[in-house]
Amino acid sequence: MITNNAKWLLVIINSNPFIQGNTRLQKYGLLVYGKEVLTKSEFFDDWRAGDFGGFSKQLMLTTDYLIREGYAASNPTVLSETITVNRYKLTDKGLSEIKEIEANQKDKVEKIKGLLGPYFKKSLDTVLDEIYTLFPQFTDKSRIKAKVSQTHTKNHSYLSPEFEIPIDNVAAEEILSDAVTAQPNDFVFNDEYFREKLAKSIGLAKAPKLDPKSFERLSGIISSKIKTKEFDSVDLVKSVRGC
Repeated sequence: MITNNAKWLLVIINSNPFIQGNTRLQKYGLLVYGKEVLTKSEFFDDWRAGDFGGFSKQLMLTTDYLIREGYAASNPTVLSETITVNRYKLTDKGLSEIKEIEANQKDKVEKIKGLLGPYFKKSLDTVLDEIYTLFPQFTDKSRIKAKVSQTHTKNHSYLSPEFEIPIDNVAAEEILSDAVTAQPNDFVFNDEYFREKLAKSIGLAKAPKLDPKSFERLSGIISSKIKTKEFDSVDLVKSVRGC
């Protein structure tokens, strides 16, 4: 007999033909948590900032348990000469275990499959970019934040030097003084436009809430940039995003 948390983790693993790697599995769990498809008693709620973004120790330990007990299989998969990851998939025992949930809570099962299914064909870089954008509060301790930030800038770049709009110091100072009541957040991936867009694309009513922190830092970066002789908006965006 396994817990409800473990059963729903089996459903998550079964949402794709297989799930390649611990990082991807953790991010899928975070998506389900953020989507609030499941109640706190049904799923893990110990999410914190880890080396690769949002991380749940309970999810990790439960995954190990499910493998030991034969509900799921973990097959090492060689991606390169230096990288080998675990490929997770349910066993017949695991598939049998979730039949009751699939029958009695079909709506929740379908929501999870609809949420996670599209990510199967996406690269890990893209998965990380989207999850970091949706949940930037879990990125502050990430060891790969700079790399994911580069992917984010590449995927969502819309600025080009040929479209530069001249800006003078007086106009810029007025913009800053008018914005003193704004409440942006001190996260590399805090781009509200893309956060809202991504949230809607995966079925969220709105992007997850963030705690406002450091508008002063943002305005300081902008002030220092506009006082230089050559103002480059591309360079400014990269500075703000931490690229």
